[in-house]
Amino acid sequence: MGSGKQEADGGRLKIPWPSGRRARGWHGFVSGSGRTGERFISTVRNDRLRDRLWQAIQGRGAFRYFKNVLAEYPAERERWFAFCDRCIYERISWWLESEGIEPTNPIEPPEEPEPEPEEEPSRETLIGDLTLLLIYLCSWEEKLAPDLIVHRAWKGYLFEVLDALEEEGYISQTRRAKSVTLTEEGILRAQEIEERYTL
Repeated sequence: MGSGKQEADGGRLKIPWPSGRRARGWHGFVSGSGRTGERFISTVRNDRLRDRLWQAIQGRGAFRYFKNVLAEYPAERERWFAFCDRCIYERISWWLESEGIEPTNPIEPPEEPEPEPEEEPSRETLIGDLTLLLIYLCSWEEKLAPDLIVHRAWKGYLFEVLDALEEEGYISQTRRAKSVTLTEEGILRAQEIEERYTL
């Protein structure tokens, strides 16, 4: 719990409740827990976001994909941090009680904002999603090394859309090449879109 001052009162240990940066230091522990992520996803009201988050936590690099998806939804990202704060509070409270320790500076449980409602995707978002889906569906596998296979597709799409997809980390491209390469994250995102449209 850090190096905070400890006091004894009638055989019951008292320590200061962690605050500020010390409390934030627990974020990695709680947010890195898969069950915490699953609990948060179950509270998401936005159907599209909830589906994407469930997809993100599957397989390798789950937490990175989880964070990347949330970055597109600032309000829900802040709610995730608040959710983690609440989980931290509950876990610390439970541990202190189980060990017979009383905080010298009790605090109120952190407030958790209301979930963000479902929103209609913008025209730009739809164009980006459908372009990525077409790139994925029209791609072919290319073996660059015995243990390295990439997905490539021809470039026949709006340059500004391809640039946006590259900025989001879904594809990689060079100006001279006539094809683009799907990243691992791009493939996962395209599969999410494909599943949403039940193709």
